[in-house]
Amino acid sequence: MSGVKSFEPIYGEAVASGAGDALAWHTQEGGTSASFLALELEELLVDTKPHAVRCAATMAAWKALGHDESGISFEFEREWIACRNSPPSTPDSPSSIPRG
Repeated sequence: MSGVKSFEPIYGEAVASGAGDALAWHTQEGGTSASFLALELEELLVDTKPHAVRCAATMAAWKALGHDESGISFEFEREWIACRNSPPSTPDSPSSIPRG
């Protein structure tokens, strides 16, 4: 395992974008702002691609914000993308949250 700093030129934008997606969904649901610090990144040469790192960062941030894994799903259309699953509707909440 190499230091996170050595991966920043390759995956930094993907990590920031994935964490940003999770934070946007979190704040749309009334959550407060937060910041993240990536302390570890493991690269598998056979399958680590920026889009997979973005998905991993989205899920890691989502869970760090106190949400359950079931709130995020992943779809493949030429690359992996994280999608926000609509939370269950309640009388006081909107029926869906924008995905993607």
